Amino acid sequence: MYIFLDESGQFIKHNDDDYFVVASFTVDDPRRTQKRFKTWQKTRFPKRMRNQAEIKYSAVDISELLRLRTLKFISRLDVRINYTFLKRKNIPDNFVKKNKNKLYIPEEKKYS
Repeated sequence: MYIFLDESGQFIKHNDDDYFVVASFTVDDPRRTQKRFKTWQKTRFPKRMRNQAEIKYSAVDISELLRLRTLKFISRLDVRINYTFLKRKNIPDNFVKKNKNKLYIPEEKKYS
């Protein structure tokens, strides 16, 4: 199983958005899933978007119908999507300053 993570922008406390979103999707066979989606992308999306590595849902070049069909197509793939919302105002100030706007800081290994 492979797990891919994505977030909704910069992990900062003071922003116009009330929430910070962290999402993951898991797949059992990423090569097969990628191949199927790339085929969809190359046959359904506008020419200038067919080879892009990342396509934003909010892209103005995509019609509402194509967005809906793409979401339905993804739902039929071997993809499991999980997400959570973090309320920005609940992020402690000292955490943001100390960790330089990073969501996760690995614990340092101490060797004896």
